[in-house]
Amino acid sequence: MNYKICIPSFNRPEIIKTKTLKLLEKYSMEFNNVDIFIENQEQYDLYYENLKNDEKYHDLNLIITDTKGIKEKRNFIRNYYYHYEDHNFICCIDDDIDEICVKVDDKKIKPVDDLDNLIIDNFLYTKKLNLNCWGISAYHNPFFLKNNVSTNLKYICGAFFGFVVDKKKEVLQTKFNHYEDFEFSIKHFLRDGGVVRFNNICIITKYFGDGGINQSYNGLENRKKDMEIAGKKFIELYPQYSRLIKKKYGFDIRLKPIKL
Repeated sequence: MNYKICIPSFNRPEIIKTKTLKLLEKYSMEFNNVDIFIENQEQYDLYYENLKNDEKYHDLNLIITDTKGIKEKRNFIRNYYYHYEDHNFICCIDDDIDEICVKVDDKKIKPVDDLDNLIIDNFLYTKKLNLNCWGISAYHNPFFLKNNVSTNLKYICGAFFGFVVDKKKEVLQTKFNHYEDFEFSIKHFLRDGGVVRFNNICIITKYFGDGGINQSYNGLENRKKDMEIAGKKFIELYPQYSRLIKKKYGFDIRLKPIKL
């Protein structure tokens, strides 16, 4: 199976090298199948300067989106693969991922043995069910991981997921900078009839890290303020599928585990 690895990134040329690119290299992933989506020429030059001296990065594809913020970038990515690429299987991963793991037992997780096979198996299973989006658990606490696969409405975390480009259906877009992955979860669920979540797989990463979305908001506090505003708009738009909760770091969305 041919698939693309898609990495949206902003102001993280060093982090992407020490995190996600290092992770992909560990699993001997082919860099000529990796697309890094950046915002503008200035960002392109920044990433190019940081990557050019290492020959193994020369096969990476740096793609300028001329966008601002994660909403526009996610929408650009969907349109790009829908209209301008022949690859139908897209695996999206954030630029600051330390590891991808699977549950061993209620007290332990371990790194996946073969990332390429895991991605392929996830796509094959998803297509077998005639669905178009798969994801993993948003938590890495082994106690909360489950050795099962669900297809009801669940949160498909934007940090690591896959989607199938189905040109017989409309291309999905989001209205949100915050909670854009929640909206894509709902839209795939409604359009396709379900979303596939592998509840025994998780990622190790630092949420709300430096750069990225935080920097696009000019700081974490501004981002937290917008989380409440966007969250209220979200549940107004999707009241039957979501609810707003308050956590110590700000507001968050919970999806209702509905089956069609």
